[in-house]
Amino acid sequence: LSNWLDAIDARKPAMVNNDPELAAAAVTIVNLAVRSYREGKVFHVDPEMNVGEGNGSWAERWEKMSKAGAEPLHVPGWKAGNAGSVLTPPEYQKLAGPWIDGKPPEA
Repeated sequence: LSNWLDAIDARKPAMVNNDPELAAAAVTIVNLAVRSYREGKVFHVDPEMNVGEGNGSWAERWEKMSKAGAEPLHVPGWKAGNAGSVLTPPEYQKLAGPWIDGKPPEA
């Protein structure tokens, strides 16, 4: 906040760390996420930045892929392999053991 106030005092918009266009885009996405959660709606943004209601088929497909442990889909022309798109937890973070009905044995 102080960076923003300093830029206002100096009358130099370029001093601000986060320009208004980026901030507006971020706030818009957060507001759509809140509305989606609270209203149970799905929103789609088209290439012209128009926001419209959609359906949950896209999310359902990703949820199925996630549960199945499927490989990620990449942007056409992607040349980096799985770098940055596949998360492999370190050995110490892996769950192991005789869980019973979804609960750890010590529960």
